[in-house]
Order: sequence, then C-alpha cells, then structure tokens
Amino acid sequence: MEIIKKIIDFIRKDFTTLTVATTVPSLLIDLLFIVINGFTAAILRSPWYLAMCLYYIMLTIMRFSLLLGTGMKAISRNKEKTDIKNYLMAHRMLIVMDIILGIAIIFLVFHHIVRDFPGALIFFVAFYTIYKVTLSLINLSKAHKTNSLTTITLRKIGNVDALVSLLILESALMNRFGDRWSTYAFMTNLFCGLAVWAIILGMAVWGLHKAKRLKKELQ
Repeated sequence: MEIIKKIIDFIRKDFTTLTVATTVPSLLIDLLFIVINGFTAAILRSPWYLAMCLYYIMLTIMRFSLLLGTGMKAISRNKEKTDIKNYLMAHRMLIVMDIILGIAIIFLVFHHIVRDFPGALIFFVAFYTIYKVTLSLINLSKAHKTNSLTTITLRKIGNVDALVSLLILESALMNRFGDRWSTYAFMTNLFCGLAVWAIILGMAVWGLHKAKRLKKELQ
C-alpha cells in the first residue's frame, strides 16, 4: 500500500506524468464513442454519425500514438529529436481530424442534425461540458509551463475534445429551447461550427510551424 501511495503522490506532483496517466481512461471513453457512433451510423445510415465515428477514431489514434511516442522517447538516444518528430506527426493528424470534423459540421449546419438529450439530462451535460472546457483550458495553460511537447500536445487534444463537446451541446440547446429550422438557429450553428473548426485548424497550423522551427534549430 505504501508503494502505491508513493506512485500516486508522484503522479499528482508531476504534471507531465499526470497527463500521460489520465490519457489512458480518455482512450477507453473514445473507444466507447467509436462503438456508439459507429453502431448508430449503421442503424440510421447517418453520414453525420459516421463522420463523428471517424472523428473519434482519429482522436484515439492521436492519443495512442502520443503514448507510444512517449515510450519510444524513453528508449531513444536522441530524445529531443524523437519528441519533435512526435509533435510534428500529431499536428499533421490534427489537420486530418479537422477535415473530418468539418464534414460533420456541414451535416450539423446544413442538414439540421442534432444530438438530443432527453429530459433533465441536457442540464447535466451542459454543466459537465462547461466544466470540461474550463478544465481543458487550465490544463493547457499548465502544460505550456512544463515546456514538454508531449504534455502540450495531449492537452491540446483534450482542448479539441472539449470544443467539439461544446459544439454538440450548443446544437442540442438550440434544438431544445429554440427552432432548429429557423434562420437564427442556422446562423448560430454556422458561426459556432466555423469558430470551432477554425480554432482547431489554427492550433494544427501553429503546431506544424513550431515543429519545423524546432527541427531547424536542432540541426
């Protein structure tokens, strides 16, 4: 028990280790969403659910690749070079993910597809989403202080996940308390969808630029 307590205390104190450790349960949740969205896409023959299934597949691949990259870095002779390589690869995948997300946003906006939450569940989802977004921003800020590329990238992925959850919540609230066929709903969904898509694209492009700069400095 004493050994387990020491391990837990170490993980709590070291933010990079904490980030890597909390990525494992996130992977399991992503796998669950892959199954749910894939099954729903097959039953309803819905392109939107298929796009969301592909989005979660990309999210899972990114997280798993970074965890694998962390292990590769540990045994690598040139740790800095491996770290930059993992960082570059992750942001390339982030662009692919943003393209898939863009397709899902098109269906959300132009085909009025929404995810409905029955009864009071929508309020629980709303509070959880706000908490998720707030926590992801705090964690990203902490990650930048560590100067660890792996930690920053994993927290960026958490940021992306939170933004997508916020977009889904916005469309669900619009559907529950407004008219999803109205011009106002269309414009709101369009603006929010474009904002989320543009933020993720900006994160990916900035990451690629930073990776290339670090790679050049290393040579």
